[in-house]
Amino acid sequence: MAQGERQDDDKGLINLCGLWLQTSRAGRKYFAGRLGVGGKLMIFRNAKKKEAKDPDYYAVIGEWKQAEGGARAGRDAGEDDVPF
Repeated sequence: MAQGERQDDDKGLINLCGLWLQTSRAGRKYFAGRLGVGGKLMIFRNAKKKEAKDPDYYAVIGEWKQAEGGARAGRDAGEDDVPF
């Protein structure tokens, strides 16, 4: 499915991007996906959560950077305890 395309079975939801499980240099797992030309959506677990009212995850937008040779850096095919 293309970015921005509506999904008939999801009642009006619009697909922003696909997400891939990544691992940061510090070993922290997160999801990342490309948003349009030059943008990247990243979702991180809130490692500083102390109370139930604190968010479980943070979504941030950054610049899409490619590793040498055009491949994405940090790709990890392993599984994690991320509930979605």
